[in-house]
Amino acid sequence: MERIILFDGECHFCDQSVQFIIKRDPKGLFKFASLQSDIGKSLLLK
Repeated sequence: MERIILFDGECHFCDQSVQFIIKRDPKGLFKFASLQSDIGKSLLLK
């Protein structure tokens, strides 16, 4: 099961939150997709 975190790619706070998580996720359990990306849009539709 993938753990995908959707975030607003235009939001500075969101970007900093993603960076915070990445630094604390050494195993790379979380994946990220911006809401503006094709993958992000597709996930939102689901």
